[in-house]
Amino acid sequence: MKGKIIRSSIYFLLIIQSFLVSCESSTREFNEKLYPPSLYEQFPYQLHDPDTTYTLSSKLVEISGLANYQDKYLLAIQDERGIVYVIDPTNGEIVREINFGGRGDYEGIEIVGNNVFVLNSNGLLYKFKYPDKNKNIVEAEEIETLIYGKSEMEGLCYHPESNSLLLASKEGGTPDATDSKGKSVFIYDLVSGELITKPFCSVTKKAIKKYVDESGITLPKKINFKPSAIAVHPVSNELYILTSTGKALLIMDSDENIVNFTQLNPYLFRQPEGLCFTSNGTMYISNEGSGTSAKLLKYSYIIK
Repeated sequence: MKGKIIRSSIYFLLIIQSFLVSCESSTREFNEKLYPPSLYEQFPYQLHDPDTTYTLSSKLVEISGLANYQDKYLLAIQDERGIVYVIDPTNGEIVREINFGGRGDYEGIEIVGNNVFVLNSNGLLYKFKYPDKNKNIVEAEEIETLIYGKSEMEGLCYHPESNSLLLASKEGGTPDATDSKGKSVFIYDLVSGELITKPFCSVTKKAIKKYVDESGITLPKKINFKPSAIAVHPVSNELYILTSTGKALLIMDSDENIVNFTQLNPYLFRQPEGLCFTSNGTMYISNEGSGTSAKLLKYSYIIK
């Protein structure tokens, strides 16, 4: 009797496993039809087909920000703990952890020279020197930016032309989020140490829809745009804005014109929260686990 029960249990588990595999295959095929390669023809990346996909450590299931460090490592944060995770980009493995703070809501990371900056969703910046290999606990300086929590800051990157940090708001068009019609990118001047209240740029659904209509693009879903990560492209100097809500990628030129926009396959991009480039334009996008393991996608730059 006991043997029959065991065999029945194994048989039942095999049926469940087969069902789950079949469902996953169907989901993948369904999304591939909605998001075909032709949707990304104008992009300098094959967004439908990453060069490599890495499964990240369980420590990074909530990965929320990504930065390139000297083309040797990637720096990552997750949104609950004050730790910078140093990742080997050749295998996706964590090679070092740098503790800089307690629990929080950390959303963006960037390194400028030897200074690491981490952005909290409430607009607070943390700054510290990248430590030598024998030091893994650092004391971070806290910088008030006068951006308020309702704006929900999520993206952080360095803008070489102005020697400043760009901070992307998920919710607000102004630092106090009183204007919610557009999603703004603000400037934190590294020389003066002050936030410039006039936005660097602002993106509205109306502007995106206008670009889509004029370009003749057919999108799979309704436009929903709330920035989760930003980065300046090292070759084209264009601003890339990634959104997890709505799963899309937008590119703007230096004159604040939208020059490209597309939606991303949710099978590949479960929850895209991190974005960075190496000096040759190689792009990395990180995805929170969202019920499974976090993923890191690598894309080679295609000059068109």
